[in-house]
Amino acid sequence: MLQREGQTNWAPLSSFPEFAPLLSVAPGQPVAMSPGQPIPEGTVPNYLVHSILLTLCFCPPFGIAAIVQAAKVDALLAGGNQAAAKEASAGAKKWCIWALVIGAVFNILLIALKFYEGGF
Repeated sequence: MLQREGQTNWAPLSSFPEFAPLLSVAPGQPVAMSPGQPIPEGTVPNYLVHSILLTLCFCPPFGIAAIVQAAKVDALLAGGNQAAAKEASAGAKKWCIWALVIGAVFNILLIALKFYEGGF
Protein backbone atom coordinates (compact mmCIF):
# COMPACT_ATOMS: atom_id res chain seq x y z
CA MET A 1 0.00 0.00 0.00
CA LEU A 2 1.19 3.46 -0.82
CA GLN A 3 0.04 6.96 0.03
CA ARG A 4 0.88 9.98 -2.09
CA GLU A 5 2.17 13.02 -0.26
CA GLY A 6 -0.71 15.25 0.75
CA GLN A 7 -3.36 12.53 0.34
CA THR A 8 -5.14 10.77 3.15
CA ASN A 9 -6.08 7.47 1.52
CA TRP A 10 -3.87 4.49 0.82
CA ALA A 11 -3.87 2.66 -2.52
CA PRO A 12 -2.20 -0.49 -3.83
CA LEU A 13 1.16 0.01 -5.45
CA SER A 14 -0.22 -1.40 -8.70
CA SER A 15 -2.59 1.59 -9.03
CA PHE A 16 0.37 3.96 -9.55
CA PRO A 17 1.53 3.91 -13.22
CA GLU A 18 5.05 5.08 -12.34
CA PHE A 19 5.65 1.77 -10.54
CA ALA A 20 4.31 -0.48 -13.33
CA PRO A 21 7.79 -1.38 -14.68
CA LEU A 22 8.89 -2.45 -11.21
CA LEU A 23 5.86 -4.68 -10.73
CA SER A 24 5.99 -6.58 -14.00
CA VAL A 25 7.48 -10.04 -13.53
CA ALA A 26 9.27 -11.67 -16.42
CA PRO A 27 8.44 -15.33 -17.15
CA GLY A 28 10.59 -17.66 -15.11
CA GLN A 29 11.32 -15.04 -12.45
CA PRO A 30 10.46 -15.85 -8.84
CA VAL A 31 7.38 -14.16 -7.42
CA ALA A 32 7.60 -12.72 -3.91
CA MET A 33 4.95 -14.23 -1.68
CA SER A 34 3.83 -13.68 1.85
CA PRO A 35 2.75 -16.41 4.29
CA GLY A 36 -0.85 -17.49 3.80
CA GLN A 37 -1.00 -16.14 0.26
CA PRO A 38 -2.21 -18.71 -2.29
CA ILE A 39 0.44 -20.05 -4.64
CA PRO A 40 0.14 -18.27 -8.01
CA GLU A 41 -0.69 -20.38 -11.04
CA GLY A 42 2.49 -21.52 -12.77
CA THR A 43 4.66 -21.70 -9.66
CA VAL A 44 5.60 -24.86 -7.83
CA PRO A 45 6.66 -24.97 -4.14
CA ASN A 46 9.97 -26.73 -3.57
CA TYR A 47 9.68 -27.48 0.20
CA LEU A 48 13.45 -27.04 0.61
CA VAL A 49 13.27 -25.15 3.91
CA HIS A 50 10.83 -27.72 5.31
CA SER A 51 13.12 -30.53 4.21
CA ILE A 52 16.19 -29.02 5.85
CA LEU A 53 14.40 -28.33 9.13
CA LEU A 54 12.93 -31.82 9.24
CA THR A 55 16.34 -33.31 8.52
CA LEU A 56 17.90 -31.39 11.40
CA CYS A 57 15.09 -31.81 13.93
CA PHE A 58 13.17 -34.99 13.27
CA CYS A 59 14.20 -37.72 10.86
CA PRO A 60 17.46 -37.35 8.91
CA PRO A 61 17.00 -40.27 6.47
CA PHE A 62 13.60 -39.14 5.22
CA GLY A 63 14.62 -35.48 5.45
CA ILE A 64 17.56 -36.12 3.13
CA ALA A 65 15.23 -37.81 0.64
CA ALA A 66 13.01 -34.72 0.83
CA ILE A 67 16.01 -32.43 0.23
CA VAL A 68 16.96 -34.41 -2.88
CA GLN A 69 13.43 -34.07 -4.29
CA ALA A 70 13.19 -30.40 -3.28
CA ALA A 71 16.48 -29.57 -5.00
CA LYS A 72 15.13 -30.89 -8.30
CA VAL A 73 12.12 -28.56 -8.39
CA ASP A 74 13.85 -25.27 -9.24
CA ALA A 75 16.15 -26.88 -11.80
CA LEU A 76 13.20 -28.48 -13.56
CA LEU A 77 11.27 -25.21 -13.56
CA ALA A 78 14.27 -23.37 -14.97
CA GLY A 79 14.41 -25.97 -17.74
CA GLY A 80 10.73 -25.40 -18.50
CA ASN A 81 9.57 -28.84 -17.37
CA GLN A 82 6.68 -27.85 -15.11
CA ALA A 83 5.10 -31.34 -15.04
CA ALA A 84 8.31 -32.93 -13.72
CA ALA A 85 8.74 -30.02 -11.28
CA LYS A 86 5.25 -30.65 -9.88
CA GLU A 87 6.09 -34.34 -9.54
CA ALA A 88 9.34 -33.55 -7.69
CA SER A 89 7.45 -31.08 -5.48
CA ALA A 90 4.88 -33.73 -4.62
CA GLY A 91 7.73 -36.14 -3.82
CA ALA A 92 9.41 -33.60 -1.55
CA LYS A 93 6.11 -32.96 0.23
CA LYS A 94 5.54 -36.70 0.67
CA TRP A 95 9.00 -37.20 2.20
CA CYS A 96 8.49 -34.17 4.46
CA ILE A 97 5.26 -35.64 5.79
CA TRP A 98 6.91 -39.02 6.40
CA ALA A 99 9.85 -37.36 8.15
CA LEU A 100 7.50 -35.36 10.37
CA VAL A 101 5.30 -38.31 11.30
CA ILE A 102 8.08 -40.81 11.93
CA GLY A 103 10.25 -38.24 13.70
CA ALA A 104 7.36 -37.16 15.95
CA VAL A 105 6.47 -40.76 16.82
CA PHE A 106 10.11 -41.56 17.56
CA ASN A 107 10.54 -38.47 19.76
CA ILE A 108 7.31 -39.18 21.67
CA LEU A 109 8.43 -42.76 22.29
CA LEU A 110 11.84 -41.54 23.41
CA ILE A 111 10.31 -39.06 25.87
CA ALA A 112 7.90 -41.72 27.17
CA LEU A 113 10.81 -44.09 27.70
CA LYS A 114 12.73 -41.43 29.61
CA PHE A 115 9.70 -40.79 31.85
CA TYR A 116 9.23 -44.51 32.38
CA GLU A 117 12.88 -44.89 33.42
CA GLY A 118 12.62 -41.82 35.64
CA GLY A 119 15.15 -39.90 33.56
CA PHE A 120 13.42 -36.54 33.73
